[in-house]
Amino acid sequence: MLEFEKVIPEILSHRIWVRNMSAIQVESVISNPCRICGVEIEPGISNRVITELGQDKQGIELPFVQVVMDTLYNRAKNRDPEHPTITLKDRGNIGGVRTILANFIENQIQDLPNLDKVKQVLKTLITTEGTKRVLAGPNIAELSANYGEELESSVVQAIMRDLVFRRIIREDPDQGLYELRHDILAQTIHQWMTGLEQELMEVRQTLDNRYKEFQLRSHAYRT
Repeated sequence: MLEFEKVIPEILSHRIWVRNMSAIQVESVISNPCRICGVEIEPGISNRVITELGQDKQGIELPFVQVVMDTLYNRAKNRDPEHPTITLKDRGNIGGVRTILANFIENQIQDLPNLDKVKQVLKTLITTEGTKRVLAGPNIAELSANYGEELESSVVQAIMRDLVFRRIIREDPDQGLYELRHDILAQTIHQWMTGLEQELMEVRQTLDNRYKEFQLRSHAYRT
């Protein structure tokens, strides 16, 4: 469906929420379609995909299984259209799940208007360690100024809608919270940051931690 979405964006306008899957469910999602469609899959592929996608221990999202397996299938089909076989060598040559998802986020945002502003917003959603974090919409708008010009709230909201639609971030509409869908995406965004941006983010994090410690000590002293 990925190739159709680029040509007919509205094809996926009506979406169904699917819970994160267990390793057993992902194994079935990978192996059953391949068997039905006559695509050979080398032993060990499923385990590697499951291990890499499941590194954050929160279950595995179906869209990312689709992205990874679509990439591996296209490589196998280009090599042998009549009898495609997905191999561990294919995965290794591509660079593994990390590279596939890094390419995914780059491809998804490259045609968005104001790409620099999109990256500004995405940088707010990672920690100093390059992992994802949860933020409220107003916090994202405020923190985005650390990575470029100050953005209007309406601009940030429009960017967030695009990123949700493109499966890069997830939204909790009840709480008004956002986070990246996978830590691998966070690692990719962390690599976009300049050395100065990383240093400043670490300084701000240190100051925030010290301020929180001060507040706790002040509260304990008063009580």
